[in-house]
Amino acid sequence: MLRPHSRFVCAGSPLGRIDLRDPNNLKIEHSIDAHTGSLSDFDVQGNLLVTCGFSNRHNSLAVDRYLMVYDLRMLRAINPMQTVLDPFFLKFIPSISSRLAVVSALGQIQLLDTIALAEPRLSLLQMENPGAMCLTFDISTSGQILACGDNTGHIHVFASTPPSSSADNPATPEPLINTYSRPCELPDEQPVDYPNFGVDDFNTPLSVIPMPVMPLNLPLASDWPPELIKKIYRKSPGIDPEILGTMKMQGPIGYAPNPKTSRRNQVRLDKLSTVYFC
Repeated sequence: MLRPHSRFVCAGSPLGRIDLRDPNNLKIEHSIDAHTGSLSDFDVQGNLLVTCGFSNRHNSLAVDRYLMVYDLRMLRAINPMQTVLDPFFLKFIPSISSRLAVVSALGQIQLLDTIALAEPRLSLLQMENPGAMCLTFDISTSGQILACGDNTGHIHVFASTPPSSSADNPATPEPLINTYSRPCELPDEQPVDYPNFGVDDFNTPLSVIPMPVMPLNLPLASDWPPELIKKIYRKSPGIDPEILGTMKMQGPIGYAPNPKTSRRNQVRLDKLSTVYFC
């Protein structure tokens, strides 16, 4: 996994290491051994790099509940951050540079502050799909919407403000996904004008009228029945009787002079019967 930074290109390894590469030549400038087991996710905001992953405990991988924090100016680790859940994803909130969202595999979301001087208030969210596993997580560029995707095909959206259609707060603005959102520009619908041609017109190809999208198991009207599309192979022609009459056997091998009834490397093929359908 890759994360951008003003000085480096941060490349995460499944072995728990993060390589800080030069953006010009991609050479490794520094390496950070974040976790002893495996790296699950990491994010960069300003000069802070925060990681979550797994540790090796008794020859098995265990989720590390401490988020490792590194200062990219001094290239050293600072005090780790403890979570109340098993971190699987993490991402900085764009609108609040010090706020961090941590997500577990069960869909629990905890909001942390990286520069809080006092003990922050515990902020927890939960996906409304018990038993589902969170597979992906992202935050909108405005920082007002958090979205989680689970293994059942659902997307769980959390907003910082309720929608404006709420009866309690009719004047509350809608949460923004992008700061400078614009409506999607869709192509104009072109009028469909298919040509007309007769059934007995053999000069106009049928491809001038596009075929609609059909299910795979639905047969077409132009499909031929199976008995008409069987592969028929030509039978090998028999040996010329003149060759058999002049053949002399020497053991299992027979020798005969060439009757010269055909050209070299040519074999006579019988015509196949052809049936025409109208």
